[in-house]
Amino acid sequence: MKTIVVCCDGTGQKFDGNKTNPLKFYSCLRESPEQRCFYDPGVGTFDPERVEFGKTWLHKAAAWLGKVRGKALGHGIVRNITDAYRYLMNVYEEGDRVVLIGFSRGAFTVEALAGLLRKCGLLLPDHDNLLPYAIEMYLQSGNEQVAADFKDTVARSCRPSMIGVWDTVASLGPFLRSERHFLNGPVGDLADTAYKALSIDERRRPFAPSRWLLPEREKGFEEVWFAGVHSDVGGGYAEAGLAHVPLQWMIRKAQDNGVAFDHDRVKRYAPEACGKLHNSLKWYYWVLVPYERPIPQGVRIHESVETRRQHCDYAPGNLPNSYEVDETPVDPGAPRE
Repeated sequence: MKTIVVCCDGTGQKFDGNKTNPLKFYSCLRESPEQRCFYDPGVGTFDPERVEFGKTWLHKAAAWLGKVRGKALGHGIVRNITDAYRYLMNVYEEGDRVVLIGFSRGAFTVEALAGLLRKCGLLLPDHDNLLPYAIEMYLQSGNEQVAADFKDTVARSCRPSMIGVWDTVASLGPFLRSERHFLNGPVGDLADTAYKALSIDERRRPFAPSRWLLPEREKGFEEVWFAGVHSDVGGGYAEAGLAHVPLQWMIRKAQDNGVAFDHDRVKRYAPEACGKLHNSLKWYYWVLVPYERPIPQGVRIHESVETRRQHCDYAPGNLPNSYEVDETPVDPGAPRE
C-alpha cells in the first residue's frame, strides 16, 4: 500500500517566490515509492490551453484575457479536475491511501474530485478514452443509476482517506452553478476524514466561503476558523507567518492520516499568530459591496485567534458569542500525542 497526495492550488499561483500553502505543503512531502505526490497550479495561472504565447501585443492580450477569464469565471476548473483524476487513474492501486489537498478554487477542485470518485469511481489505467464520459456523467444530475452501472462496469472504488482544504470559495461562474449540489451533501460521504480552514477576515463578496455539511458526532470532520483574509489562510503573500498557522495545522492533520513529510522543510514555515494580516479589499471590490463573513454560533475557532486577540490589536466584529477552541498544535516542533 502506498500514499498518494494530490495538491491543487488556487487562482493565479505562480512560481514567483510567494508560495501558497498547497505549494509549501507539496514541497514538504517526502516522495518515495511508498508516497506519490502530484501538484496542479490551478485556475487562472496559465493560458487556457497551456501553450506558450509569443511576444506580440496580440499574443500578450490573448494570454491576459485567458488569465482574467480563468480568474473571474473559474474557466478551466473542469480541466483541473480532469488532470488530477487522470493522475490518480494511472498511479492508484487497490488499497492505496489517497489524500486530497487544495486552496481556494483548488479546494473546490479536490472537493469536486472526491464527488466524481464517489459517483463514477476511478477508471482503470490507460482508459483515457472514457474520461470525458465520466466527467459528463458527474456534471449531470438525475443519472445516479447510470453512473452506478458505469462505476461497476469500467471503474474501481476509490474513497479518499482525507480531504484537506483552505478557504474553499464559491466563486466559480455561472457554468458550474447547477453542479454545486454535488458538494452540498455531507462531506462524510466523500472521504474518511475532512478538514477545512476558513478565513475570519475576508470581506470580498466573490470570495464567500463554501461550507460543508458536517457529519454529526463523528470525529475527523472539522471546519476551523483562522485569523486573516483569504490568502492569509491559504498563503500567497510574501509576509506569510500568519498563513503558516493553518499550514502547520493541515500538516499535523495529514501526519495523523499517514502522510510522510521532510521535517527539516516543515520547520522552514514558522507560524506567527500575530503575523501581518493583509487587506485584500482592492478598490474594484468596493463596487460589489464588502461585507463581514457571517460566522455561526458554536463553530470551532483555532487557539491562535485567541492568542492574537490577547497580544495584538485584533478584534474582529464577526466572531460569534459562543464557539469551541481548537487546540491543535501548530508548532512544527511540538510533540505528538
